[in-house]
Amino acid sequence: MRTFNRAALLAAGVALTLPAFPALASSHREAPMIAEDPTADNTDVYFFRSPEDPSKAVLVANFIPLEEPSNGPNYYTFSERVLYEIHVDRNSDGVEDATFQFKFKTRIQTPNTFLNYLGPITQLTTNGSTVVSGNNINPLYNRYQTYTVTLVEHRRGRGNRNRETVVARNVIVPPNNAGSTTTPNFQALVQQAIHTIPGSNIRTYAGQVDDPFFLDSGAIFDLLRVRPFRSLHVANSLVPLPDRPVAPDSLSGFNCHTITMEVPITALTGTASIPDGTSPRRIVGIYASASRQQVSVLRDDRTQDRGQFVQVSRLGAPLVNELFIPIAESRGRTKDNWNRSQPQNDERFTKFFQFPEPALRLAQLYPALRPIIPNIRYDANGEPNGFTGPRTDLLGGATPLLDFVPDLLRLDVSVAPNANGSRLGALGGDAAGFPNGRRLSDDVVDIYMRAAAGALIPGTITAGTFTGTRGEFLQSINFGDGVDTHENGRVGFLSTFPFQPIAHNGTNPAHVGFDDPEREGTQGSP
Repeated sequence: MRTFNRAALLAAGVALTLPAFPALASSHREAPMIAEDPTADNTDVYFFRSPEDPSKAVLVANFIPLEEPSNGPNYYTFSERVLYEIHVDRNSDGVEDATFQFKFKTRIQTPNTFLNYLGPITQLTTNGSTVVSGNNINPLYNRYQTYTVTLVEHRRGRGNRNRETVVARNVIVPPNNAGSTTTPNFQALVQQAIHTIPGSNIRTYAGQVDDPFFLDSGAIFDLLRVRPFRSLHVANSLVPLPDRPVAPDSLSGFNCHTITMEVPITALTGTASIPDGTSPRRIVGIYASASRQQVSVLRDDRTQDRGQFVQVSRLGAPLVNELFIPIAESRGRTKDNWNRSQPQNDERFTKFFQFPEPALRLAQLYPALRPIIPNIRYDANGEPNGFTGPRTDLLGGATPLLDFVPDLLRLDVSVAPNANGSRLGALGGDAAGFPNGRRLSDDVVDIYMRAAAGALIPGTITAGTFTGTRGEFLQSINFGDGVDTHENGRVGFLSTFPFQPIAHNGTNPAHVGFDDPEREGTQGSP
């Protein structure tokens, strides 16, 4: 790849930086209503072929954003009143063909105490089982959760009824990683909680993990001024700040709750063998959702829920609600409506994908970008105020790289996993990465940023001494938010199921970047 230094970049007047992401933390607090309901908030969905067993795929649905590890005495848990689901679509029509439903139950062994945990927990059950039965739960694990898994097989056509099968009951959820005294070996508890559903070869894990998503949201929400390119922001004349090539991961030190499954690929595709690269059955789409019952009645001693379950949160491809869907239109709360709607009805949101706001904001906040972002219309003062036509890159959904309608996270199961793949996925020449599914290490923030700047638009540009494609140009300056790996490489992913990093310890949370010794002003880190 061609090199391109900062001096040439400034001389050419085409330096790049971050678009105006309205709520960028994948799907953390992405809409007004779900921001008030964290236990039902989908944070991320991942879908990839298992590096441990390539005959299986890993489905990840994470919930409950920004869990502070030391949040006692009532630690974060799944909600008993929420129906958590992972939906499988075999033909990309937005209608699920199979659904895995998870329902959680909370139990208390010793009620006359404020403590969730009564001593060091080294075993979840007294007999090593992942299923709670009789009195086999560790008595020190005072307030604990179990879950039930139901497989719903959807049968289409008039008169056909869905088939529902409970495939797992009373599976144990490990405690939160409360601290080195309460959970002295939390990783061992994670392994104890991995459950294999009898007769299916499906493995499940539900519990706390270190949030695997990574980005510098602090800089993004500070007037959208990412650290590697701060000097080129329109506000630089007012508040001069030096450029920093590496930024802190704002999610460092925070946990979330995960539902992770490892499922035979043939069970997802409904075929006798894994489809090859010529089969239309090789593409499987998934999305996750959380639903609550229609009516909630608050009583003195309890809350009573009634009615059918109504979807309040959903997530397929990352950042869709954040990047494309506006807060509200004249007819209602658009972001909230997105969370309530089904993927099969996503066509009504197409205009937001064809005219994506991030590209427009890039041109507004970083004037040097205007010559290379196509299809932007300018007013009499040279300010971008709209689009001349639909986009033709990743953000527009007009190319096969990523089709947003319906919103599903799609995986081509015929593509072999790549253990040494590019963090930029397809943009980095790695067919096994996003938007072909999504791995934990895929840097979706940088991928979307580069797409917003036109990385997928054909043709060459000239910028100073550089001549080449827009994608090559963006690569030459390492265009991104400055966070290329989870927690800046300080915390790694597991090499075995459930693959996500171990939850942070409550007595020693590691919020990387907030103790930077190099300060600007009297408070905050640069």
